[in-house]
Amino acid sequence: MAVIGMITDSHYNRQIQYGSRYCPDSLVKLQAALAVFRTAGVDLVINLGDSLDCHGLMHLDEDSLADLQELLASASVPVYSVMGNHDLELLDKAHFCRAFALPSLFPLSFNHGNCHIILLDAAFSEDGQDTCGPQWDWRDSWIPAEQIAWLQADLAASTHPFNLVCVHQNLDIRATEGPEDPHCIRNAAAVRTVLQDSGRRIIVLQGHYHPGMRQLQQGIPYLTLRAMCEGPGLENNAFAILRTGDDGTACFTGYARQDSLVVFDDC
Repeated sequence: MAVIGMITDSHYNRQIQYGSRYCPDSLVKLQAALAVFRTAGVDLVINLGDSLDCHGLMHLDEDSLADLQELLASASVPVYSVMGNHDLELLDKAHFCRAFALPSLFPLSFNHGNCHIILLDAAFSEDGQDTCGPQWDWRDSWIPAEQIAWLQADLAASTHPFNLVCVHQNLDIRATEGPEDPHCIRNAAAVRTVLQDSGRRIIVLQGHYHPGMRQLQQGIPYLTLRAMCEGPGLENNAFAILRTGDDGTACFTGYARQDSLVVFDDC
């Protein structure tokens, strides 16, 4: 079994708050989430991206990054952080992986309990350039063909009952903001085909779309977590715990403003 803490879109920064994003409040929200994770016996934390926000800044806020690094290091369990578009405004991918203590550049996969966990990187332009830096349009999000081929081979080799596909940008079919939701990866259809054809039991976990969403498409749950940064104070926190049982059940429990749901069967 596995007990996995889930967070996304803290957008933390000591200095800035804009719109409904209360970036400084995310540090205490993250502290609260980690406290719940410890009590619940979480054995792994997955952070689905946009940990930092550098809105309007010309240089990386090293103090804000250090705050996050210190707090995540206190989790006492492994923490895997996915790259979000805001993370890469003032960090390149290698710097991000060093800053968040990741073993390698993405894509990467590893086994944990009864789960095979896959971390994808959708921070590419259509022609395969890394979309690092403030000059890129956040809607220009693609997964290169080589990474899709890697995903296909990785899933084919998996022997675990649960396969968790984690990515910041979104893979499901959606028309919440017109005919094409800008939060979705531009070539998501090609990735979905690989997932659907794999024959594996898959749960897709993603962030980016701040209200959150859940969909079941072709038998695959797509769970978009609510953003931690939205709204002031702990009453507007949002995080979750995913439990995968040896009996084949999987259950997603939300806290604060994150709703709960059963993923597979009853828990």
